[in-house]
Amino acid sequence: MVHRELHVMGVVQGVGFRPFVYRLATEFGLRGAVWNDGSGVLIRIRGELSIVEKFTEEFLARCPIGARVDDVRVVELVDAAYDRFEILVSRVSSQNGFTHVSADLAMCPDCRNEFHNPHDRRFGYPFINCTQCGPRFTITRALPYDRPLTTMQPFHMCDDCRREYESPVDRRFHAQPNACPACGPVVEFMVVGDGKWRTRTKHEEAIHNAADFLGDGGILLLQGLGGYHLVCDATNEHAVRRLRRRKQREVKPLAVMFPDAETLHEWCHVSDLELDCLSSARAPIVLVERRVECAVAPSVAPDSPHLGVMLPYSPLHAALLSHFDRPVVMTSANKSEQPICYEQDDALREMKATADAALIHDRAIHMFADDSVVRVLGNMPRVFRRSRGYVPESVELHEAFRRTTLGFGGELKNTFALGKESSAILSQHLGDMQGESCVLASKKAISHFLNIFDARPELVACDLHPDYVTTRMAEKWSKQHGVPLVRVQHHHAHLAATLAEHHCRDRALCIALDGTGYGTDGTVWGGELLFGNFESFDRLGHLAAVPMQGNDSAAKQPWRMALSWLNATYSDELSSLDLPLLRAIETEYGRTAIPALLSPVMRSKFVPTTSVGRLFDAIAALCGFGLAAQYEGQAAMQLEGIMSSAPLPPYSFDIFESDGHVVLSPIPMIHEVVDDLLARVATSVISRRFHETMAQGFSDLALRGVETTGNTTVALGGGCFQNAFLLERITSLLTLQSDRAFLANVPANDGGLALGQICVANAQTL
Repeated sequence: MVHRELHVMGVVQGVGFRPFVYRLATEFGLRGAVWNDGSGVLIRIRGELSIVEKFTEEFLARCPIGARVDDVRVVELVDAAYDRFEILVSRVSSQNGFTHVSADLAMCPDCRNEFHNPHDRRFGYPFINCTQCGPRFTITRALPYDRPLTTMQPFHMCDDCRREYESPVDRRFHAQPNACPACGPVVEFMVVGDGKWRTRTKHEEAIHNAADFLGDGGILLLQGLGGYHLVCDATNEHAVRRLRRRKQREVKPLAVMFPDAETLHEWCHVSDLELDCLSSARAPIVLVERRVECAVAPSVAPDSPHLGVMLPYSPLHAALLSHFDRPVVMTSANKSEQPICYEQDDALREMKATADAALIHDRAIHMFADDSVVRVLGNMPRVFRRSRGYVPESVELHEAFRRTTLGFGGELKNTFALGKESSAILSQHLGDMQGESCVLASKKAISHFLNIFDARPELVACDLHPDYVTTRMAEKWSKQHGVPLVRVQHHHAHLAATLAEHHCRDRALCIALDGTGYGTDGTVWGGELLFGNFESFDRLGHLAAVPMQGNDSAAKQPWRMALSWLNATYSDELSSLDLPLLRAIETEYGRTAIPALLSPVMRSKFVPTTSVGRLFDAIAALCGFGLAAQYEGQAAMQLEGIMSSAPLPPYSFDIFESDGHVVLSPIPMIHEVVDDLLARVATSVISRRFHETMAQGFSDLALRGVETTGNTTVALGGGCFQNAFLLERITSLLTLQSDRAFLANVPANDGGLALGQICVANAQTL
């Protein structure tokens, strides 16, 4: 006989872990107890050695769907007597460690069956949940994860719910948001008039009214799991245009929620893997290809062959769409580039000029979490935006952080990261750090993370860029708390994030391709070949540099980079080119605009850049995608969207050595692109050949790195790897030249920078 204590750490609270352990221990005839503590779950188990060991194997292999075991510490105890196996109330422990909080989970199959069963007492109830699903992170005020410390505290369970909650054999045992129509949250339908909100109906009638309202072309404010959404009929062009105008979001694609998988298949091409992502407990937005006959309004995703789609992941969504039964636009309730609204008073106040009606409820959201975004690339789900369903799930490292570290991330697609023990916990998507509201949202989220994870940072990390809002936030934090600050070069952070996620501590090559990253030489990088690890890196090569016309404005006006690359290619002969883009610039800005911008005086004001993202913008502008882009990366996505599916050869390029670096020059390619444009070659062909050139060029650049260093591991990082063709082609070419090529998925864009920052900061600070 043995008596053991198993200290289980990971995502083990709020996911049905204790009742699972209870059922398993009872199945094996073991005695003891299980309870939550401040750092995970403690199990004390007594029985025959072979059975206890079999029990341990089984609970690791058969964990609940939302659970993740990171570590199990085993302590042998002196013998003790137990009458049975039981579940005890949570206890505060003085042990080191901390509890991982579960992410919010989509409605599980069991709850979905009950929701649709007219004989079930929760039939159609918009807040049905159990230990396998429902809100977690967004309703948690503090740990341990018990009902009094969540926003469910005001709701007192009825006798039926209490019996479920207290029964270890029930799947709602200690499901903290457990409720039913008799005792739980209530929905209400409101309309706005004369600047004031007025309640019309409650309960099921409210959902009927909201569905009818959408059918009449209205814009609805909907309270979701991690924030509020703006909703309208996705097939109603007039309603979508009105939503765009009020939201101040001119062309950036809007997400669409389909009522069910069958409707989605009718309107879009959806693979089994994409459907698995949509139907998973994470339930992100997934980018899929729309069918030609898709009836979604053109203004939902202008000039894009893809749609960002969702399936109803909460029971409130399911209730609304079961009545409406058509796809709806489901976009964050905010003004363009601002944080999502999540507090009810703020949402009603801020959105009363945007929405005409609201479907809200009285279960408060304590912490916001926008919808996550995923795209299947290279036959794998790749995270573009990591938030609801993923956060606050950690990245587990092989080595522990020497000091608790807070990384502030970058400027765009911002997240922060907390490094504690061997866990790196990334925050939810915070958006672009532009404006005071974004800063306030970030500060609230940081404070919440430090509270629930009981963290006191001893080290702070930020980007090398001196003018980032996040850099100034980190500087202020460092000064106020008296902790050291480490500044991490942008692409070094991309490299480190990729290595951390794939548990690689050795030096590796890295192809880092993105739009903007402040370099150690004060220029803007973005097409880099690096060699390094957490501690340091060497810059082995890069894309040839040209002036970034207009500096920061170049990212929103792609014609500027087209002009810069044309000037680098043709110089004095530029004026003789008869290109549509040049004529359009003269029409828009006057005949003197081009000579003025290319004058030596003006060029001296523009910082040099090696950015591949800006080269994508240049080619997109040459292919006719307008003089301005309204959101970052738009031109590049449009260029990808028109690409020919037929295999075509790459354009020419040069690779040469300069100042100790290997340089990839696209000047020969620019010549050939212009020749194709003058010969009226289809832009779909130009796009395909350009993509082939970038893939071949950077693969060849990496091969130079392999030859120089003898290292055959290549990490891929940066937002350009959200391009499906570029990722898949470079990965394919590199596997012919190296042992392995791997991509960050935290994500690969700037949303993963904070992970790299905290790893670099710890490695550089002994």
